[in-house]
Amino acid sequence: MKVLHVFNELRFSGAEKMYVAAAPIFQAEGCELIAVATGRELGDYAPQFVEAGFDVRHMPAPRWRDWVGFIKYMIAVRRMVRKERIDVVHVHGYWLFGLGASGGNRVVVKSRHSVFRHRKLTWIYGWFTRWMSRNWFGITEHTIGDSVYRNERDYYFNKTVKINNWYDGRMFFPARNADEKQELRRRLDIPQESCVLISVGGCTANKNHHDIIRALPLIEAPVLYLHLGSGATEDEERRLADELGVAENVRFVGNVTDVRDYLVASDVFVMPSRLEGLGMAAVEALACGVPSIMYDSPGLRDLIHDDDNGFLVAHDFRLIAQRCNEIHRDPASVLASTVAARRFVEENFSMARNVPEICKLYGP
Repeated sequence: MKVLHVFNELRFSGAEKMYVAAAPIFQAEGCELIAVATGRELGDYAPQFVEAGFDVRHMPAPRWRDWVGFIKYMIAVRRMVRKERIDVVHVHGYWLFGLGASGGNRVVVKSRHSVFRHRKLTWIYGWFTRWMSRNWFGITEHTIGDSVYRNERDYYFNKTVKINNWYDGRMFFPARNADEKQELRRRLDIPQESCVLISVGGCTANKNHHDIIRALPLIEAPVLYLHLGSGATEDEERRLADELGVAENVRFVGNVTDVRDYLVASDVFVMPSRLEGLGMAAVEALACGVPSIMYDSPGLRDLIHDDDNGFLVAHDFRLIAQRCNEIHRDPASVLASTVAARRFVEENFSMARNVPEICKLYGP
């Protein structure tokens, strides 16, 4: 079975990393994997796709209002999927690709990854395109978690199949023994006595790393913030750290492949996003047994209920600092929550369980 996955660009982000990690399971299920990037650039994560066994293509989509280019693009998509006898097209990005690829006995799946809502004046567009894709083109709509499922159901009246995203349990797991955290701190040149905060994700206004930096002056212990990821607001975040006098307390690490090492070396994972489809970086932190503080936002409130496996707080950087101080003063008090967190992600976000469910969408 030939399965073509459609992304915007192949970047170090949630969906791309998930499907690369799951490639062996898809292949064991009989899938021949192709990845198409429709963005302006192919993306710097393309080598990982190739290494995982994907046939990688770059088909930049036309810009909006380029109607001639759009028609040519749809024709090229239709010809390609017919000529290569693609059985399944799974769209994670440019949704119009799915319209061009539909038809015949081909299965087309559109994954909804976000809780984005059109404004009132454009709501009809959002509703109609969903209704049209299901009813005219026979596209299966898939949602990646509870918040996205409810958003599609309640706001757009969109019928979807919910299958949770997954994490790679081979890469994200708690410290192997009592000494591993200290060993990793030595290797990563992290002071043993520091209260270490960590975030994982691109620098954007939505990820809101600014609030972690604002919290640093309020943390009582010697503090180090490990900032994994890069992006549009990184320079702005560096300036904020300078203005608050905490630049020496922030280490901008950038994109790394050994994320688990940094997580296990840390004391607290923080995710102050304004909204998420499903915070996979948070799932990975929970899987590693790192005490976690998250804002009460869509996609994050799916992960923590009643502070049983982490801390959900209102959108206030002072609450981040307050929780960090509590964890640092009494680290033993959060041990039960980290055990519960590990159990929760194993039950709900297991790759071994959820990838076969995706394959069921593809048919026999």
